[in-house]
Amino acid sequence: MSRFAQNRHLVTPARLLVGITLAGAALSTVSSAPHPYAAHVQHEEFRLTPQQARNRILHLAVAYLGPNAASAAPIPSVREIPFRGGTDTFKRHVWQGSVTADGRMLAFVLNDRSGDLLCVLAAGEVPDSAQPISAAASVDTQGQAARLAMRAGRQLDLIPDGSEAALDDISASTGRHDPWRVAWRVRKSSGLKPYWVTITLDRENGRLLSAANIGELSREPPM
Repeated sequence: MSRFAQNRHLVTPARLLVGITLAGAALSTVSSAPHPYAAHVQHEEFRLTPQQARNRILHLAVAYLGPNAASAAPIPSVREIPFRGGTDTFKRHVWQGSVTADGRMLAFVLNDRSGDLLCVLAAGEVPDSAQPISAAASVDTQGQAARLAMRAGRQLDLIPDGSEAALDDISASTGRHDPWRVAWRVRKSSGLKPYWVTITLDRENGRLLSAANIGELSREPPM
């Protein structure tokens, strides 16, 4: 086993919450404009077109949710992302799109510059959905949570194929209804710095509640 894979428990429980906090910042104040190029960003330059962003979101959604995933037209926006412990912010151009499958909805946020996923959050059940929510088994052990989190990370391309991933931490259980919060330390190749991915799972059914690339969300982009 490599030294990297043995390096565990580097993420504290408080740090496990960073991904969720930053994901919330990326998703906050969602525009309600009906057209993808909303008025408040019409003078901003976006690298991806609406169709390219939609295709990328749908590709990730199908990999995770299956072929029944359906994506709405994504909305571009400019988000203020906190960094330096929340004492400062930087702007990031993102695309936010919603995906429905299996009677539930997920919100995806892409980095416009790289096309990579910043975060995804569960957005609730779909009212009057023709697709019933399938039954799922509870997640009772750390081993089960780690395996499900790794699978989700791979399918969402947060942990790319060929990268090294070390389990850093799994939050301690304090109750039957508490979610599993799993942190992975990921390195795409030996010459690159590692980054953290946090994945939160529903303990009762193993469904994804949130996933975030902390490195992508918390790193100030190059000037």
